[in-house]
Amino acid sequence: MSYKKSSPSRSTKIEQIEEAMAFLEDAIEEGTDGDALECIYERLERELAELIAKNNTRDRIRERRERRTMLAA
Repeated sequence: MSYKKSSPSRSTKIEQIEEAMAFLEDAIEEGTDGDALECIYERLERELAELIAKNNTRDRIRERRERRTMLAA
């Protein structure tokens, strides 16, 4: 029997990254390890930007398909 691991949806990943960023924001501002945590925060910023860009791409694809469908009707 094969086991297929399902990955969280893109919106779930965005939520998780935003929650982690909020945690890190507090930790960086209030703690003594700010410098060490900033690289993690920056990586999360990049990942979040990539996920949002992919969502924007999917939205544009859906809009174009809808326009094509309307023109063909």
